[in-house]
Order: sequence, then C-alpha cells, then structure tokens
Amino acid sequence: MSRSKVEKKTDLVKVFLAILVVALAGISGLLYYQITQWEVAFERFQESYSKLQNDYVALQDTYSAVRSDYITLRDEYSKLQDLHSACEMEKRAIQNEYNEVLSYEKRIVLEEDKTLNLTARGDAKLWYDIPLAGYIEVNFSASSDIYLWVGSSLTQGVYYARYPPFPHTATNGTVVIPVCDEVFLQVNNPNEFTNLTVTLTITYVY
Repeated sequence: MSRSKVEKKTDLVKVFLAILVVALAGISGLLYYQITQWEVAFERFQESYSKLQNDYVALQDTYSAVRSDYITLRDEYSKLQDLHSACEMEKRAIQNEYNEVLSYEKRIVLEEDKTLNLTARGDAKLWYDIPLAGYIEVNFSASSDIYLWVGSSLTQGVYYARYPPFPHTATNGTVVIPVCDEVFLQVNNPNEFTNLTVTLTITYVY
C-alpha cells in the first residue's frame, strides 16, 4: 500500500475520531444538562412534597383543634339544653303556683286533728305566720260549747272577729276567716265548771 493511501486512511480515522469525540462531548453535555434538570426537578419535587407534608400536618393539627372545640361546644350545648329544660320546668312550676295563688287553689294544712284540753273558763291561743293574703278554714268539734276569737298583727293583736257571734256558742262547725300576715286564734271555754276537749283542723288557702 502506498504511503499516500495510508495517510489518507489515517486522516479519515482522525476525522472520524474527531467527529466521535464531538458527538460524545455533545451527548455528555446533553446528558449532564438532562441530569441537572432532573436534579432541579427532583429538588423542586422534594420541596413541594415537604410543603405538602407540612400542610398536611398543619391540617391535621387544625382538624384536631377544631374537633376538640366541637366536642367542647357539644358538651356546653348539652349543658345549656339541660339548664334550659330545668328552667322551663321551674317556669312551669312557678306559673302553676302563680295560677293556684290567683285562684285560691293553694292549700296548706296548718293543723290536722289537733287536740286542745281546756279547763273551765280556760282558753288556748294559736298563732300562724301567713306569707300571702288568703283565708283559713277552721273545722272544730268540742265535747262542750266553745267560741273562737280571731286576731291579727295588722290589728296590733286585737281580736276582731268572734265565732259564733256573741252571745252564742257551738260544739262544732266550720268557719272561714280572711287572713294576712300573722293571725291569732283563741279557743275559749265559757263553762264555769266543766273541762272540755276540742279537736281542730285548720287549713290555710291562698
């Protein structure tokens, strides 16, 4: 083979190698660029993932706080419901009592079958504190004739009514007496020589 042909082949190899080097350099640069872009994209993905994870944790904390507030509010609401129900019941009770008072339907037994033993010409005094204006029903039964005197603190303790009216007496009966504030009841035995027994039932109506 002639020298010129060898040189020509050598030049072709050099050109090929040069082209190959340039191509490899280009490919390497392209790969480096791609890797760099992937690294940047991966870093951005990591940052986005970290941000999303932080947001998720924050949302979890917010959810826990909101749920805790909800449970607290639910408990408070239940307590308020119970309090409202209790207030409604108390209101109805007060309204019923008010209606009873207005219509004189409230009754309190002050004495039930109370026994008094009176000596001849003796008496027995009873007194009661009356919170509201109303009346008392005095039902009595005696072994002998008696009479009743009624007084009040409004009349400074002076007896203002007699049952039965003077000069009568009675062994039994029922008397209705309007009352207010403190009321006094005196049971009298007019007999000069006879002791007696009286049974009383007194009901306060208001």
